[in-house]
Amino acid sequence: MIGGPVSDVRHLGNAMEQLTAAADAGAEAWPKAMGEKSTLFNGGSVDLELLDEISNDARVALDGLAAAEEELNAVADSRPILGTRFADARDSAQAELAPLSEKAKTYGPLLDVMPKVMGGEGKRTYLVAILNPAEMLYSGGTAQTFTSMTYDDGKLTWEDTIDFRSAPWLVK
Repeated sequence: MIGGPVSDVRHLGNAMEQLTAAADAGAEAWPKAMGEKSTLFNGGSVDLELLDEISNDARVALDGLAAAEEELNAVADSRPILGTRFADARDSAQAELAPLSEKAKTYGPLLDVMPKVMGGEGKRTYLVAILNPAEMLYSGGTAQTFTSMTYDDGKLTWEDTIDFRSAPWLVK
């Protein structure tokens, strides 16, 4: 009779602890990424070591959110005598947690690929196609201006833009 409500209180307390740990990790990562003294982006380069550090903080936060969600899901819908009091607290917490969890599930996988994208494991070159309003047709249009960007160990370089005026060999 008492075991169920005690278990629910424990799950709610564990969820609070996990959310606090996630918030601490987020508070640790935020100034490194976006603070006034952040050196993450500096002169066209990305500090890959700092990005790795921020990613580790973010992973701790994401793990805390997932653990809190699990704890909240373990709270029962109703208990004898107490009714839905714990379930109401759970539902309130889940309503606050849901948007954070959605964002974490959407953007969390980027943590693993960002260093690669930014040349952390070797030079990466990307083609950038640029459309102006006249080229944006209902069918998608045809890009007529291009450039490439290269990341090499976090350093970004852009190539010259190529269009019909600068590359007459494209038009015959």
